[in-house]
Amino acid sequence: MHNGQIGGYERVRRALDALLPDALYTKRRGTTDSEAFFYLLFHFGLERDPQGAWRRAVAAVLAAMSSAGITEPFRMTAILTDGEVLYGLRYATDPSPPSLFWHCDSAELLVVSEPLDSNKAHWSEVPAQSLMIAEGRGQAAVAPFRV
Repeated sequence: MHNGQIGGYERVRRALDALLPDALYTKRRGTTDSEAFFYLLFHFGLERDPQGAWRRAVAAVLAAMSSAGITEPFRMTAILTDGEVLYGLRYATDPSPPSLFWHCDSAELLVVSEPLDSNKAHWSEVPAQSLMIAEGRGQAAVAPFRV
């Protein structure tokens, strides 16, 4: 899941695609920044170092944007899971990252872009510039995300 945008994506798309090895690039089916970003995660070692892959992928996007002189913001709320561990990132280069909320109890974990009900006590907002890591049911931790 990805909510947000890579500012000036049309001007960095080629540079980001060029970072992908052929084995990943040939799997691309679309042209969105979401798909590009998720393939970057795999390229930067998602399977062996998930947290490092998130940092390296965001750093690569920021470097491409800087090289292209893009001043539009990079805003991202993204979630990725392998069925065992869930990673949720809320990040932006400006003060407006898309929202990300979670609810956790001993039996379930819900992660959503907006709360599903009006009971604010049920929901915790993932702070901006944070990575959420949830392993198993009812267990989640949020830590600052630094590139």
